[in-house]
Amino acid sequence: AEPGTVTQISSYIVYVTTDSGRRYDYLHLQMNQLNVHVGDHLVRGQPIGKVSNNFGSTPTTIHLHLEIKQAVTHNGASLVTFIPLYSSLVNAYQRLLAGTP
Repeated sequence: AEPGTVTQISSYIVYVTTDSGRRYDYLHLQMNQLNVHVGDHLVRGQPIGKVSNNFGSTPTTIHLHLEIKQAVTHNGASLVTFIPLYSSLVNAYQRLLAGTP
């Protein structure tokens, strides 16, 4: 989604953290065919792997589950919160149409 570093790989998830602290979680990947390793720096659009039905010990449908999390400060406290994916996709599409992706 944007440049970042692979910070963790778990049983079916690849975590990519950007310089701004935003974290992208890519779930349900085919782990035996990943294109990345922990510590790899990624550019926007770089393939990280293939989607699968991997959901630990219980299979699911083949799909990509994407989560975006951002560290924020609220009332003096730091916390990590989910960023609404739909509004992020709309914003990205508007930037694409404007020629500033």
